[in-house]
Amino acid sequence: MGVSEKRKVFLKHRNNRTKREDDEIKALEKTIAEGAPASGTNPLLLSGSSEESKPSSGSGTKSGKTDPNPASVSYSTARTFDDLPLSQYTKDALHSSGFVTLTAIQRAALPHALAGRDVLGAAKTGSGKTLSFLIPVVEKLYRSKWSQTDGLGALILTPTRELAMQIFEELKKVGKNHELSAGLLIGGKTVKAETNTVGKMNILVCTPGRLLQHMDETPGFDCTNTQMLVLDEADRILDMGFAATLDAIIANLPKERTTMLFSATQTKSVKDLARLSLADPEYLAVHSDAAAPTPLKLDQAFAVVGQHEKLDVLWGFIKAHLRVKTIVFLSTCKQVRFVHEAFKKLRPGIPVRALHGGMKQFKRLAVFYEFQEEAASVLFATDVAARGLDIQKVDWVVQFDCPEDVACYIHRVGRTARYMSSGRSLMLLLPSEKEGMVKLMTEAKVPVKQIKMNPNKALPVAPALQALLSKNVDLKEYAQRALVAYVRSVFLQPNKDVFDVTKIPIAEAAESMGLLTAPKLRFLKKVGKKTKTIEVGGPTDAVRALHKAADVPAASGSDDSEDDTPPTKDQKKAQKAAKSAKKEQSAKESAKQQAEDEGDDFLTIKKRHTGSESEEEEEEMVAGPPGAADLEGAGKLPKKKKKPKIKVGKTTGSRVVFDEDGEAMDPFERLAKTLGENDTMNEDNADGEGDGVYAVNKTAADRFKVAADIMRKRDREDKERLKQLRKEMKADMKARQRQQDVDDAGEADMGAVLGRPSDDDEGSEGSDGGSGGSGDEDSGSDGEDRGVGDMESGSSEEESDGSSSEDEVEEATPKRRKVASGGAEKLAAASARKPVSQLAEAAPARGDMTDPRPAKASKIDQMSVEDQEALALQMLSRR
Repeated sequence: MGVSEKRKVFLKHRNNRTKREDDEIKALEKTIAEGAPASGTNPLLLSGSSEESKPSSGSGTKSGKTDPNPASVSYSTARTFDDLPLSQYTKDALHSSGFVTLTAIQRAALPHALAGRDVLGAAKTGSGKTLSFLIPVVEKLYRSKWSQTDGLGALILTPTRELAMQIFEELKKVGKNHELSAGLLIGGKTVKAETNTVGKMNILVCTPGRLLQHMDETPGFDCTNTQMLVLDEADRILDMGFAATLDAIIANLPKERTTMLFSATQTKSVKDLARLSLADPEYLAVHSDAAAPTPLKLDQAFAVVGQHEKLDVLWGFIKAHLRVKTIVFLSTCKQVRFVHEAFKKLRPGIPVRALHGGMKQFKRLAVFYEFQEEAASVLFATDVAARGLDIQKVDWVVQFDCPEDVACYIHRVGRTARYMSSGRSLMLLLPSEKEGMVKLMTEAKVPVKQIKMNPNKALPVAPALQALLSKNVDLKEYAQRALVAYVRSVFLQPNKDVFDVTKIPIAEAAESMGLLTAPKLRFLKKVGKKTKTIEVGGPTDAVRALHKAADVPAASGSDDSEDDTPPTKDQKKAQKAAKSAKKEQSAKESAKQQAEDEGDDFLTIKKRHTGSESEEEEEEMVAGPPGAADLEGAGKLPKKKKKPKIKVGKTTGSRVVFDEDGEAMDPFERLAKTLGENDTMNEDNADGEGDGVYAVNKTAADRFKVAADIMRKRDREDKERLKQLRKEMKADMKARQRQQDVDDAGEADMGAVLGRPSDDDEGSEGSDGGSGGSGDEDSGSDGEDRGVGDMESGSSEEESDGSSSEDEVEEATPKRRKVASGGAEKLAAASARKPVSQLAEAAPARGDMTDPRPAKASKIDQMSVEDQEALALQMLSRR
């Protein structure tokens, strides 16, 4: 068969289908127009057709198909899908998926929705609301002959991604035989990946945020031809969380459209309905007259548990239900993350999973489908899993934290007891939450009963959590954030009759989670500000006595006095006296308290200020302002504490230290005693003698002044010392130069080379020996030997290290033989220039010796050479 023949067959089949569809559409429109229920009526209250006229479940014509033109005049009393004016494509898809009988909400909503009216449907969870709006959407576009070129025809908005995916799966079942395109728009994917295909979709199932993003960013995405708008879980979408987003979406939609709202807790707010531009909507609450808004096969109970016992009860519950599927609802994402991570490490013996809004999209999908397939598992979740999710065979729903209202409770417990199945629920309440929550449940006709927890079933898990947190830093951080998030969620709840953050035992909650101390809760400052305006308690005893003496009734939190007669002059005077007495009393108490705070600081534990407010202020704000019972008597609110500031040079109090005997003494007195000064404070210590600067004065300004003077004095002394040192170094260099000149002249030696501690001493003593010599060859050559000894040593007196003169003579003897023969003449010239007496007297001065100076020059001249040598050795040995 060629291409042309195939095309002819396709066109023939297409024409035949188009003709058949046209005939079916005409018959459907006629049936809908003739048999539509009257506006404002509930089809559930209408009498149904006889059993003989109703087709049996799943029955039809002999060919297995129903006549497209129903014989019944009205379809308002339909009990099956075959009784409704639906296209054959839709009926076949429903039959293949196992949908035969209509539920209550479907019997009430489908007749009005097929007639093109706006519908507000309210029904219990798990009652089949999804098909109540998917079938009208598909049928509306089918009868309008909607094609891909016509663009977007219907929008279905849901608050969560999981619910959107669930609706999309059901849409594929219902419309699989229709030539319509459908798409799923949820977060977690890039917008660019959806840009090319979103404009070609006829039906979109989406979350509000992603839809608005495409409206703003995707070119060519047009919603002006939209025929239907559906809001599933409408009360959640209409609340403040999606208010701005929903208003922006509605602004891009045409006003002439069909709108349908479905939820288990439907709204009747005129303001919300006006926002959606609803035209005479049909409000269909199929269970409004029911005994309870929850499923009939749901067993509901609550238990009052202390904050420190909640995790123990939950752990014991999980250990006792290892073969069932359980959903545990918590208030915040951080709580879900901490409990899931902690219990996963403790290994309860059953798979545990977490589902919250902070997870990435693919992870959320994986958790959702895995929990669907498992027969026994525990899912820790936030309210993101509380609406619309159809999870099969959930046995238990445990509400670890109190729900924010009755609607939230109904949606949570609706995850179990779906359709015709049964289920159980348990809600854990704090003692402070019991009275308010039970009252709300009673008003909403929710049949919940109180039970007492078996103490043998509660397993203590706090020690194990403490061990985990001590080893795992990340888990400890999760615990801290979870506690802060929980307290914050309670603080932000509007219903203060149920949620009172001041009644939460935060320390016990931290201990039950394995934390040694509770983290800082800075947002509780607002609680303190509100508490200051509340009148707590009554006046003090002193104020009561003043009132009694003045014959004035004591003040109280509320004015209950029934005597409206004006006070007399005496009573006015007594009132003024009482007020002045109150002011004096409050002033005395504040002064006394301030004096007590300033005294004995050494016994006070100082806390580091890590934020704008101190920890003490935060604790006071949580527990209420100090002296709240005296607020009425004093007539004034306590002033807010100011931040502590450091004032340089000003003392803020007196300090006391104790010595070893336990005696009190001034800190500076003790410092002076430690430094070896007087036992009491002495102003002489301010001179600052010593290595450091220790100025003992009472005031800081005096200490700074004395210390500055000491430093300036020391600077001057250092400069003088440096100047004198430079002079000495310059003089020493000149002396070395002169000695070098003498050594170059070749002085005669006394017959031995003497060890010298310094160049100056050796040069002078060598000259002394040369002048007193006999003038023979040996004596004449000793001067140059002395010079050779100087060059060989090349070190100071430290290198000689007390060596004897005899050793030095033996070392220098071979060197002496190498001296030139002209040394005698040089020594004679040097002797003529400088006498021996002058050299002998200069040696101790340059060598800085402490021994007495040698004898005078006249006595040295009279000494022999041997005596002079002995004297020189004696002087050197003393050095």
